[in-house]
Amino acid sequence: MQYFKPAFPGLWEGRDIKEIKNLPHTEWFRASDNCDHFRVRRENDDEVGFEHVYRIFDGLIIRVLDLQIRRDSWVKAYVPGGYVICFFGMDGDVVLIGEAGEELKHIKGTCGTAYHKENEVIEDFAQANTKYTLVQVLIQKQRLETDFLSGISLPKALRYIYEKDKEKTFDSIPIDVDIFRAFRGIAGADNTGKLRDSYLEAKAKELICLLIRALHRYDKDSPNKPLEPELLEHARELLLTDLSAPPSLKDLARHLGMSKSSLSERFKQTYGLSMRDYQLKARMERARILLIQSNLDVNQIGWQIGYKHVCNFVTAFKRFYGCTPNVFRQEQLNRKSSCSPLDPV
Repeated sequence: MQYFKPAFPGLWEGRDIKEIKNLPHTEWFRASDNCDHFRVRRENDDEVGFEHVYRIFDGLIIRVLDLQIRRDSWVKAYVPGGYVICFFGMDGDVVLIGEAGEELKHIKGTCGTAYHKENEVIEDFAQANTKYTLVQVLIQKQRLETDFLSGISLPKALRYIYEKDKEKTFDSIPIDVDIFRAFRGIAGADNTGKLRDSYLEAKAKELICLLIRALHRYDKDSPNKPLEPELLEHARELLLTDLSAPPSLKDLARHLGMSKSSLSERFKQTYGLSMRDYQLKARMERARILLIQSNLDVNQIGWQIGYKHVCNFVTAFKRFYGCTPNVFRQEQLNRKSSCSPLDPV
């Protein structure tokens, strides 16, 4: 593991922890029946890193995945039935495929709940060079109700489990500041003995409480909900990844697990421009570079930055720069030709 940098180094160094090498992801739950506390060292063609499983007591488990995906890979994973899974993903976008072919996504910077009434083996797909960092707190459905939900109204994500008795559920929301801090705190867990055990138990319960509160806040859809900078940066990256076919606001909001209005407002607060204006600026800057550095004609440049009709590109460029693309390119050529070999261009 020469080039692997763990996100939770404190969990992986304890000498009192049983270590298993390359245990299949379908076997972790069964292994926890025989050993309350173990780590899996993963080092194969698909992935490198660690998995930590700690059965705090009967009905409450904390599981940490800290992996670097080496190549595009499909991996089968076990989901225990009857457990509410509270998940917290800091890094890595992963596609989940259920036995019936349904497709779900774990998106970095999001947290949420998942529930399967029956045991199930699902498939995870991750792209090469993905850093995958995920904490799961698994709690039996009845214990969650008894220990955490008594006397409070249920957030929508949990109503599907308890009131509508769904066979499967999956709901995700952005990670807020408090969850982010609690998540990072796990990295500082003491690596030996009862101190570590007590700390992880406290952290598991804290994460459950914080998630329930965050789900309640999200139901209200307050525009002032805290949002991690990493999630907004992820939105910005997705917006600019392919200027020829960028995601719509609706698709981007659904991808990030939030409403369109909240995403629009927070994006503008952070970057000073609406998403539409930010994308326009990026398109025009890209067009300017292509006009200077490439031999592509105006039609081709327009297509590359998402304009199907050249007239729309020309109009947008003229509004932004004050001249048409052809005039701009000719001005740049004239400027270069007028410079002496010693003059800066």
